[in-house]
Amino acid sequence: MLSQKYENSIYVNADKISNDGLKDSQIIKVLVKEFGNSILDENGSIDRKKLRSLVFSDQNKLHFLEEIIWTFLQEELNNILSSAKSTVIIECIKFPLIGFWNKCDIKILVLSTNDEKRKLKVMERDNISAEDFYKREKASMDYNSYQFDHIIEHSYEEGELQTAANNIYKVMNK
Repeated sequence: MLSQKYENSIYVNADKISNDGLKDSQIIKVLVKEFGNSILDENGSIDRKKLRSLVFSDQNKLHFLEEIIWTFLQEELNNILSSAKSTVIIECIKFPLIGFWNKCDIKILVLSTNDEKRKLKVMERDNISAEDFYKREKASMDYNSYQFDHIIEHSYEEGELQTAANNIYKVMNK
C-alpha cells in the first residue's frame, strides 16, 4: 500500500525471504544436523509443516531456527538496503528482533482487532490447524516495549488498510 504511493520504492516481505532461506543448501544441512531428517520431505527439501510442528512446541528449537533464519534474513536485507536507491518498505512480523529497528526512519505496527478473522485467515493462508495457529501465537513477540510512529488497528474490513496507508502517506508528506 505505502509502496504503491512511493514511486520506485522497494517492497520487501521478510517472511518470503525467510522461507527462501529454508531452501538454502547450507541452512538445510544445519537444520538437519540439529533436528534430524524427519523435517525433510521426499525430495530432501524442508517440510515447513513438519518443521513448524517441531519448533512451535519447543522454545529452544524455535530460538535455534530463528537464529539461523534471522542471520540469513539480515544478510539479504543488508544486500537490499546497501544497493537501494529509493525508499525500502519492509514487512516483517518480528522486525524489532532482527537488528534493523534503529535503521528505520518510520515504524508502523498493524494490529488485528478481530482475532477470529485473523486466525481463520492465517489458518487458510498457511494451511495450518487451529492448534498450530495457537502454538505460533504463543511463540510470537510482545510489541508493547517498542515505540512505533504509527499504529494501524485492522479489523479486516474492505479498504481499511488502504485508507490507513493513505492517511500515513499524507502525514509523512506534509
